[in-house]
Amino acid sequence: MRKLILMALASVFIACSGGGTETISAHEESSGGEEGREVRPVEGDICAAYYESESDSTAIGLELSNGLAMGALLVGDGWEINCAEESDLFLIAQSDREDSFLTATISVDRSVQGEIDAEETAKGFRQLIAQAFLSQGAENLRMSDPEFLSDDSFFVMLEASIEGVRVVQVNVWKLIPSPIGLMRMQATHSASDPDLLVENVEAMGEGVARFALYQIEENN
Repeated sequence: MRKLILMALASVFIACSGGGTETISAHEESSGGEEGREVRPVEGDICAAYYESESDSTAIGLELSNGLAMGALLVGDGWEINCAEESDLFLIAQSDREDSFLTATISVDRSVQGEIDAEETAKGFRQLIAQAFLSQGAENLRMSDPEFLSDDSFFVMLEASIEGVRVVQVNVWKLIPSPIGLMRMQATHSASDPDLLVENVEAMGEGVARFALYQIEENN
């Protein structure tokens, strides 16, 4: 049953999006046979993924044991997808492409309950990234202020030098309060050429903005 739900969720999510927590039936059928849509391999038993050539995007459906499900949309193909419910990190996906590297994660902060101050939270994430780069010996670090794409999604761009190598990076987040804590999706694109990031920011933002939560509805 779990696999059926995941396949249905990933399939439906390519065409649908939402905010907050919606409901999906446990008996929805997968549409994986549609033309141009191909199942992609994943590691872990709580997720399934489809690639759709028309939109050049990879959709992922995840289901947790408490009946919460998630849908996420990633730019392009060639993602290595790992998911597990053993920690607060539910998903990590990586895509190593020519001259750039992309990652995406879905996690929860169980210490945060209820609504949040999005602007203050965004500033906190920006500070954490700065600390991470400085701990790696980054020099000449320059960062943008958080720029909001919507009420609950934003991005930060940065540039630094690590061991003489120029690194430019964009980080995009979406935050959703949930019954188990603050759900967070983060997508990161790192490259040496800033033009690669500028071209990809809009697509990344659109994908992350469609991160959504669902409550599985068991029908008898």
